Amino acid sequence: MNGIGDFDLADRDLLQEIARETVRRAAPEELPLFPMVATVYFDRGGRLPAGRAGRDEMLGFGLESAVILLTPVVLPVVSAILDQLAQDVARVVTDRGKDGLRRAMRALLRRTAETENDALPPVAPLTPEQLARVRMTALEKARQMDLPEDKAELLADAVIGSLGA
Repeated sequence: MNGIGDFDLADRDLLQEIARETVRRAAPEELPLFPMVATVYFDRGGRLPAGRAGRDEMLGFGLESAVILLTPVVLPVVSAILDQLAQDVARVVTDRGKDGLRRAMRALLRRTAETENDALPPVAPLTPEQLARVRMTALEKARQMDLPEDKAELLADAVIGSLGA
């Protein structure tokens, strides 16, 4: 999937928060680019130009640019991961509706205030199996977006770190 999937972007701040933290961990020198990339990503409905040339074009660089940036890849990668985790959480909270899913996702990723957590059913932290699937999803999505293997590995590790694992 190239854009926003099943994850409900009513809580797009969660997507941005995790993506920003991932950039901070993997490529802190790119943090100034993050707001512009996020704006383009959401203005295009969760789609960025395809391939390296499209990402360079979005950022105003030519094809001759030798620097491979992680920032344009982070939002689609994190979106794919949140889609995957939302499916896991949805199995637990199907009877609580969309708001329950949103709140359970935030609780799972420890991104809520204590008072909001009090109203939620207990949600276990990510299991080692879920973390392994998340890392694999991040790697696959990064590779689909033509990220070199070393950068894809760095991004996958930074995503895991951003999830509090």
